[in-house]
Amino acid sequence: MSRWALLLRGVNVGGLTIVMSELRSLLTGIGTGGVTTWLASGNVALDWPGDGESLADAASAALAARYGRPVRLVVMDFDELADVVAHCPFVADPQEHRYVIVCEDDDVATRLVRHAVPGDGPVEEFSARGRVVYWRCPKNSTLTTPFARHQARFTDRARTTARNLNTLEKMLR
Repeated sequence: MSRWALLLRGVNVGGLTIVMSELRSLLTGIGTGGVTTWLASGNVALDWPGDGESLADAASAALAARYGRPVRLVVMDFDELADVVAHCPFVADPQEHRYVIVCEDDDVATRLVRHAVPGDGPVEEFSARGRVVYWRCPKNSTLTTPFARHQARFTDRARTTARNLNTLEKMLR
């Protein structure tokens, strides 16, 4: 079995409530092992005997059956997750947040940053690498920076999910 990260989009916001203990049970029921969750936002690490596509298919089907609607998710193996964390271009700063926006593919990430323009307000930076976009912004400004507003208007927003880098680091421990 390989270790995988499963990042669910839109959990416990926008009307979709998933209790993490129920999520662990549901995922165990499809044949995964070692299921661990962080926070209440759909951050999951688990063991799976197949490939990422079969995990995405099995998890998506189980979630849709349980919650009566599709639940978007991103799957990455732990090698990819470790690579994403290791390549964050921003140094930790206690006054800032560092986020990783994981996209379904490289094209979505490229389009997300293509027309984004940092503003004159609080300092923020963003950078695309493959299917991820790294973003750093001052604390207490996650929803108000120019890039945050750009993300909110992005037409393929449903094909992305953002995570605090600290959470991804914890998942790897």
